[in-house]
Amino acid sequence: MLTEGKMDADAQRAMTSIERQGNPWGLNRKEREKNWRELREDACADSERAEKKAEQTFDYLFWVGSMGAYDNRSQKIALAFAKLLNEAGVSFAILGNKEKNSGDTPRRLGNEFLFQELAAKNIEEFQKNGVTKIVTIDPHAYNLFKNEYPDFGLEAEVYHHTELLAELVKEGK
Repeated sequence: MLTEGKMDADAQRAMTSIERQGNPWGLNRKEREKNWRELREDACADSERAEKKAEQTFDYLFWVGSMGAYDNRSQKIALAFAKLLNEAGVSFAILGNKEKNSGDTPRRLGNEFLFQELAAKNIEEFQKNGVTKIVTIDPHAYNLFKNEYPDFGLEAEVYHHTELLAELVKEGK
């Protein structure tokens, strides 16, 4: 579809928005963390924690995803999950404004170049911050990180939030 130049206008707009703003809707990249911070008064996830990994360590990188950062309903899910992690005593960090799109949409629509560019940048960010475990509420990001990113060098355990919650319940947390 992409190689033949027959991409639907909405799909092309999403690709351009991902390239420019890091999300398919073209919403301001700087709003990603702001939206999260406004919602999470009692959630201790902090993008600065990832940057100061020598001073503070974290067990999981919580990949919020574009839906979790911008969509009202998904923001509530992200916040509820963060609160549950706090209640269970799980230390975690978010990337905040440094979080890019996972690349699922570009890959599924045939923009392999953009997907690989995003994968490389995300993996570089993970490595820079010493990420060894990733948890996400986004099923598409989960699939990419678990099954496709390893082909590009990702070396991290990947969990869907339901898997981690089940494990925490099993542990009595």
